[in-house]
Amino acid sequence: MSCLDLACFLYVNTDTYPDEMYLGKRRIALRIAEAIGGKFERFSSASSEYVDLDVLKNDFYDPGLCTNAGDCMCFPFIVEIEAQDGVDFSQFLRAVVDIILIFEREGGRVVAACDFEDDVNSMVARELGKERSE
Repeated sequence: MSCLDLACFLYVNTDTYPDEMYLGKRRIALRIAEAIGGKFERFSSASSEYVDLDVLKNDFYDPGLCTNAGDCMCFPFIVEIEAQDGVDFSQFLRAVVDIILIFEREGGRVVAACDFEDDVNSMVARELGKERSE
C-alpha cells in the first residue's frame, strides 16, 4: 500500500448544514473535529492525530444540473483530507471512514474520491450494515 497517496476528497451533501456556504463549511469542520477527537483550526479546517482537513466550497455544485446522484455537481462541499506525517494506510483509512460515517448517520450523502475508494466504500457499507442489523 505504500504506493498509494494518503489523501482523499469527500464530496458531501447534507441538509444538516444548509446555511450560507461560509457557515456551512465552518460547521462541517467543527462537527468533524468534535467527532474525531481533533481540533478546529482556522476558518474551515480541522486536524487530529491522523489527519489534516479542509472543507471547501464545491465550485461545480449546481443542483439544477444534478441528474445523477453521484455527479460532483450534486455536492455543495468538498472535504480534502491528508494524512499526518507517520500515519500508515490502515490508520488513514479508518479516519476517512469515520468522517464519512458522521454524515451518513445524520442522513447525508458522501462520495469518496481517492486511490483507495473501493476500500473506503466497502468499509463504510460494512459499518452501516452492522448498525442497521442491530
